[in-house]
Amino acid sequence: MKKIIAVLVILSMLSTMISCSGGKALSIDNPPIGASAKILLIDGTVKEGVLIKKEGAILKYIDTESKVPEDIEARRISSIEFADQVYDLQGDVITESAISDAKGMGKTLGYGLAGVVLGAAVGFGLGAVYESVSENTFNLIYPMAALGIAGGIWLGIKGSASDREDAIDEIRENRYRVYQQQLQQEIEQQKQQIEQEKRDRENREQTPDKN
Repeated sequence: MKKIIAVLVILSMLSTMISCSGGKALSIDNPPIGASAKILLIDGTVKEGVLIKKEGAILKYIDTESKVPEDIEARRISSIEFADQVYDLQGDVITESAISDAKGMGKTLGYGLAGVVLGAAVGFGLGAVYESVSENTFNLIYPMAALGIAGGIWLGIKGSASDREDAIDEIRENRYRVYQQQLQQEIEQQKQQIEQEKRDRENREQTPDKN
């Protein structure tokens, strides 16, 4: 029975590793909106940015070089991968330290606890079934503990990933809000400058030439 439990735990760990370290390739037809991506074109050009949406045969994204939304025809795309860095809605890098500072632990702890409870319940069920069909008796605490730990790790990792995405969204929203405020201030300053130039011109026109 201990060997069976060990195998189950190993399989659970492998499932977690596979789900968390899967391939980086993303779907061209249905790319994950909001992902920081590297777009490889058929002609060898590489673009990076935040995926906005896909409309028909057009993929819209925020380019890290131009800092503005750009369009790419899907037929020009060779593949799409997750970028090595995370970007905000202005195409600027969000550092891992910034993500770490903004990241909470709510979903990590919540998912982890749920995983422990679920894993323990599965362990109890498997142990009870095994005990009912065999002549051996053993303490059910072992399968409950083993699968409880595996379940806690598995769902805890899922919760941590969700907390990370929440932190990225929060940083993007905060930066975008600051960017909009700065943009509005620049617009107001330009309006004031134009008004001042207009008043100066009118004053010059109304002032008689002494010569």
